[in-house]
Amino acid sequence: MNPERTREAYGAEHGVVCANIVHQVKLFLDQTPLARCFAPGTAFLLREEPALTRTPDVAIVRNELIPAEGVPIGPFKGAPDVAVIVVSPTDKFDEISGRVHDFFEAGTKRVWIVRPRVKMVTIHRSEQDVQIIAQTQTLNGSDVFPGLMIPLEKIFE
Repeated sequence: MNPERTREAYGAEHGVVCANIVHQVKLFLDQTPLARCFAPGTAFLLREEPALTRTPDVAIVRNELIPAEGVPIGPFKGAPDVAVIVVSPTDKFDEISGRVHDFFEAGTKRVWIVRPRVKMVTIHRSEQDVQIIAQTQTLNGSDVFPGLMIPLEKIFE
């Protein structure tokens, strides 16, 4: 469970959208094994003192950031390269902005905010550099993972 959200914040739509994103990322990574994809509920320890843990809905981490001993059993220490936040009806703008800030402060390269109700994705390259794409467009992750292209219709189907 994502400790940043209440249990009732998760609905069927949220689950389907998260599953679709993981599926599309995995299809890409099966052909281009540059990274690992983490599903909802994976904790990332962004900072140790004071401790700050975040659980994006989907995360992608380059292989070279995976510890030599393999994927940890507990929280992943460090920031994902890409953090995905799927907006639920109970999410508040300030809370989402805080999560985006925390990820960038820890070293995340991109944050994708997925908005199922309006079928749009906001791509954050930084807290100030933002691009909005709509359902008929393609999410281009090539600036972090060359070749990663996800048609939004595949996320929102």
